[in-house]
Amino acid sequence: MARQANGRILVAGRSSADGAVVARLRTNGTLDPAFDGDGTATIDFGSLSDLASDAALQPDGKIVIVGDAQADDDVRVARLNADGSPDTTFGAAGKATVDFGLVTFANAVALQPNGRIVVVGHRTGADDFAVARLLG
Repeated sequence: MARQANGRILVAGRSSADGAVVARLRTNGTLDPAFDGDGTATIDFGSLSDLASDAALQPDGKIVIVGDAQADDDVRVARLNADGSPDTTFGAAGKATVDFGLVTFANAVALQPNGRIVVVGHRTGADDFAVARLLG
């Protein structure tokens, strides 16, 4: 969950039908239709069991989402423009993959002052935590 400067609230999670989803709520709690046309943006990481586990806001208003594509056990990162559309200047069509090996789950995302994106997760089977830093 993240709060934008205008008071709108972003919530990231999973939709049972669509995979990873981000919703933007107005200050009164209703969906904001100015965000991707209906208040929600779906991120297709490659399977119906996709999950968005954390979100962070960049100073320019872009939204960074970290999650899992459980079909291939990798961590996924997506970046959306402030209006909910994919930021096609990031990764491949707005999405990037982080392969830590083994079965990996994303736990959190943070932004460094220099614009770098830090992804934190854990690897099951090895009981390790994993950290990656991406260019912003």
